[in-house]
Formats: sequence, structure tokens, C-alpha cells
Amino acid sequence: MKQPWQGENNEKLRRLLMDYYAVTGQRIGVFDADFHMLMAYPEPHGALCSWLRSSEKGDNHGMREAKRTGRPVVYRCHAGLLEVCVPLQEEGGRPAGFLMYGQLLYDEDLPGQWEDTRRRCADLFPDTDMLRQAFHQVRRMSAAYIEASSHILAACVGYIRLEQLMKGRQDLWEGMQSYIAQHLTAPFTLQDMADA
Repeated sequence: MKQPWQGENNEKLRRLLMDYYAVTGQRIGVFDADFHMLMAYPEPHGALCSWLRSSEKGDNHGMREAKRTGRPVVYRCHAGLLEVCVPLQEEGGRPAGFLMYGQLLYDEDLPGQWEDTRRRCADLFPDTDMLRQAFHQVRRMSAAYIEASSHILAACVGYIRLEQLMKGRQDLWEGMQSYIAQHLTAPFTLQDMADA
């Protein structure tokens, strides 16, 4: 089955990532159904994310929850930072992949969030000063902004899916018309046309 990030849709998703970044300034990535990253924009991770990825302790909690529910999920990663995961779904509701952005903090209670991150990362990064410096470079957003941006992203994904569905129906209709025109002079059955 054709995946939503292949071919023409690959360019649409890349454009969506670029537009999302242009509007929000937030890095965003596309993952397949097995949680492997396929593309991201912009390419490089932020300082803390790069540092965390080097620890090899990453988790897929958000993608697993989005896969289970079929809905966008806002959650805290293993380092205590906020991440948002929006599922890309195939026809029939099966997850085909995920759009994900993150490494965020809420714009309130920064000391509490710092303590949470420090506690979670104590065994990974014993250099508290470097961790604090990277933590304070993490982008901060309001809870309302994060929720709204996840809804907008889900709507964009829904639009791409609807466009795919409409194009598929148009292609089917055109294919049927073409088959009938090519076989007008010879007998054929609906099964013959369906097989073709």
C-alpha cells in the first residue's frame, strides 16, 4: 500500500514541515509506523535534543499513545520536555506514521520544570551546569499555543488525507471512463474492468 509520505505526498509533507516551521519556528519530524524518522525540518536537532539522543535512552511513549488512540498526544518525554505527536492514518484508521514536534517547555513554572528535568536526567548527564544551560535554551510556549498548534497540524494532515482520497476517486472515475472507451467495440464484464 502506498504510504502517505511517498511520491507526490512526500513533497506535500515536506512543504507542510517547512510552512509549519516558518509559522511557529518549531522543528518538526515525520516518522513511519515503526517509529523511525523519515524526514525533519530543519534537519539539525536543538542542543538538548542532540544531547539526549546521544544517551540512547529515548522513548516512543507519545507515538505509542497516538497509535493506540488515533489522536494527537501532548506528553513529557523521558527528559521531562514537552512533545506533541499527531498520527498519520491510512484508510481504515491504521497508523501509517506520525508527525512530531517537541523539546518544548511551558512558559510558566520554569523552576518546577527545571527540577523535573534535572531529576530525570541526573544519571544521564552528571554535568548539571551544561544541562541547565541547554535546558534554558529550550523554546517555551503556552499550553494553549501547544494545544492549538497540534490541532492545526492535525487539520493539515486531515486535509492532505482528504485530498488523497478525492484524487483517488477522480483517478478511479477517469480509469473507468478510459477502459470503457477503449473496449467499447468488444464485450466486457464489470469484473474485467475491475481487474484492469
